[in-house]
Amino acid sequence: MKEKVFEVITNNDLPFKEKIAEIEKLIMIDALERNNWVKIRAAKDLKVTYRIFNYKYQNYNLDKYKNKGGNNKKQNNKEVYV
Repeated sequence: MKEKVFEVITNNDLPFKEKIAEIEKLIMIDALERNNWVKIRAAKDLKVTYRIFNYKYQNYNLDKYKNKGGNNKKQNNKEVYV
């Protein structure tokens, strides 16, 4: 994650607000991966309310990153997170 944050910070093409948003996304995705994509646990991990976390989750459309981590398996056509 540190490398990705460094890439965002050193990207001079991005305005300040977009850099902050990208870093926030990376932090949220990291918390979600550590908590098996359970949003309430990730929110607690980051010490923010679920309401704020979920608002940002939807605003950043983080669902599209859910299966990119490779930490889930399919069993009987249902996703199981390990």
